[in-house]
Amino acid sequence: MNWIVLRALNNLYQGKSIDKGTNFLVSLKVKTLLDRHLLLPQGSKIIVNPDNVFEFKEEYERNYLDNYLKYFDFLKMTDVRIPSCSFEEEDIKKMMILKQEVDENNEHIKNN
Repeated sequence: MNWIVLRALNNLYQGKSIDKGTNFLVSLKVKTLLDRHLLLPQGSKIIVNPDNVFEFKEEYERNYLDNYLKYFDFLKMTDVRIPSCSFEEEDIKKMMILKQEVDENNEHIKNN
C-alpha cells in the first residue's frame, strides 16, 4: 500500500469523504473494503458506508492506524511533503531504518 492510499483511509476514518482517485481504487485492500461494503462510491467520492461505520473503524484501527501514525510522524519529522508523496509502505520502512542507522552512526562518532 502506498502513502496516498493510507492517508486517504485515514481521512475516511476521520469522517471525511475522498475523491475516487485511480491510485486509491487500484489498491487491492481498498477493493476488498469496497467488496465488503465498508466503503461506498457516492458520485465522484468514496465514503464510509453509514451502515458499517463501526466495522470500518474497527478494521482501520486493527490494521492501519498504528502504521499511519508512525509513518506520518516520520515523514513530518523529515520534512517530506506529506500530502503529495507516494512512497510505498516498504519504502517508508526502509527510510526509517536508514534514518535510525544514520542517527546511531552520528551518535557513535560524537562519542568517540
